[in-house]
Amino acid sequence: MTAETLLIEKESIDIPLKDVLIFAGYRMCDKDSPVSNEYEKRAKDALSRIKQVFTPKACFIRSDIEKRGSDFVEILGMHLESRPLTELLIPCREVFLFAVTAGPFVDREISRMRFSPVDEILYDAAGSAAAEALCDEAEKRLTALAGKKLCQRFSPGYSGLSIDCQGDFLSLLEAGKRAGICLTNGNMMAPLKSVTAILGIPEKEGEERTLY
Repeated sequence: MTAETLLIEKESIDIPLKDVLIFAGYRMCDKDSPVSNEYEKRAKDALSRIKQVFTPKACFIRSDIEKRGSDFVEILGMHLESRPLTELLIPCREVFLFAVTAGPFVDREISRMRFSPVDEILYDAAGSAAAEALCDEAEKRLTALAGKKLCQRFSPGYSGLSIDCQGDFLSLLEAGKRAGICLTNGNMMAPLKSVTAILGIPEKEGEERTLY
């Protein structure tokens, strides 16, 4: 199995303002706490700047599920323990592993806001929204490549899947070379606004699963 680069142009990615507000902690359903005009303006400014410095990169690999049990799967030599992940992948013999990053300049912009707590929150939220939108675009393209709907994406650190697999994950994806993503000594990805995930490929159309 060989990792591949997934070319995604920033112009193809829509980053909704509402996602920035949600990542910043605002509950869109809370009609009793509307967003003030000033806060919304600052959120728009943060999103505009993040869009300017956003440098999306992505890579992926397609692989068989080599072995599975009631609470684990093995993929490309990785032993991944998580019952929810195992149940999610029941209809699948294959998966995509992928990684995306919003790029190092997004991290830099967030760090520049550290002297303004409100702007730091909004820039961080805009960076998270950019990474999430990039995940959505990568998933859309991998769905087209598979020719069928995929199972819900599942990331290390979610529902019991340890982030200890992150190093192997990034190595298999050649993420350093292909997307500029590396792992810090604290097991955090750099750039910070980076995501890794697994997408199950169902054997039959219509058998895709979600966790909720």
